[in-house]
Amino acid sequence: MKIVFVTPILSPYAIKRYQELSKIKDVEVYVIVELESSSDRIGWSYERIEGVFTYLTKKKYTHKYVINNKNGKYTINEAHIFSFDLKRIINKISPDVVMVCNSCQLLMLLGKHNYRLGVIVEDTLRANEGRKKINSFVKRKLLQTADFYCVFSDDSKEFLKYYGINNNIIKSSWSIDIQDFNNLSDEEKVIFKYENNIESNKTNMLIISNLIKRKGTLEFLNSFNKLSINKKEMIQLYIAGEGPMKNEINTFISTYGLNNVKLLGHVDYDKIKKYLQVTDIFVLPTLEDLNPLVVYEAIAGKKPILLSKFAGNKFLIKEGFNGYLFDPYSCEDTINKINKILDDDRLKMSQCSYEISLNYTNDVVMKRFYEDLKNMM
Repeated sequence: MKIVFVTPILSPYAIKRYQELSKIKDVEVYVIVELESSSDRIGWSYERIEGVFTYLTKKKYTHKYVINNKNGKYTINEAHIFSFDLKRIINKISPDVVMVCNSCQLLMLLGKHNYRLGVIVEDTLRANEGRKKINSFVKRKLLQTADFYCVFSDDSKEFLKYYGINNNIIKSSWSIDIQDFNNLSDEEKVIFKYENNIESNKTNMLIISNLIKRKGTLEFLNSFNKLSINKKEMIQLYIAGEGPMKNEINTFISTYGLNNVKLLGHVDYDKIKKYLQVTDIFVLPTLEDLNPLVVYEAIAGKKPILLSKFAGNKFLIKEGFNGYLFDPYSCEDTINKINKILDDDRLKMSQCSYEISLNYTNDVVMKRFYEDLKNMM
């Protein structure tokens, strides 16, 4: 079976997924990448993948477009890609299955084809709220051109149902290499903490997120600032990420004297894996997120989780067992969940997260994905 994946940019965490799938007998994996690099994905770049056929499109048309950040301000978004080279490359491969991940790629593949065309769906109804009616209409029509749909959550299934799509749906997910998040010895953890000024006598919380409005970092800091003095003094909060809200977040930290909050800026992916192993609690306060991979990585790193109820993969949280869901817009709820996780048995929570992560390893997820494809074919 020849399987083609089309992706806007090659993400480092997807490489092992492709390689795991390519290990299956009688499977050939092809990856077509539209952009060599992107300004909003620092450190991500096109590369050849061992055991996988890789292509970089050369003919493309891009345009800038404007988005509303739901705060009344409009910003120019990254250039969008229409890869007119896509059909030529796919026809040359002559695949059995083509997997795309957005509507623009479906647009480029309109017309008759001799393969099964699938689309990975991470969208949720929450993400649909800001769309104009014409955009929703176009998206519906493009989605209906696919032969099948690969959803990453029940929320995504509800999203498709909203568009009138109820059939030819298979369930999959992001996946991780667990060893990547459990490879530091106790001695190496001590050294990493020392080298990066991570305090061992405090509960270290970690947010990994772009510093943009919809990630909810400022909302979380507002609630964090209202914790009781005793609880606040127990915590050291680290925020890894860059973005246009950096100055606003820095101003908030300075204004309220939050000396126990540290902005790390951009952190390389290899170092992120280490931060996830040495901190105590992972937090993602997103206001709107489809299916953030970092939550899978956090459970693989045995972290108790505080996760926004607006994250598409909230199914990874068993409340009271490996973490809590919270409403980032509600100070009361956020503070309540912070207090709960501080008082809980976090050792048990860590083990529970790890056990959940065993269902999302690269080999488990990609074998299941292949079996679903085979049954569908």
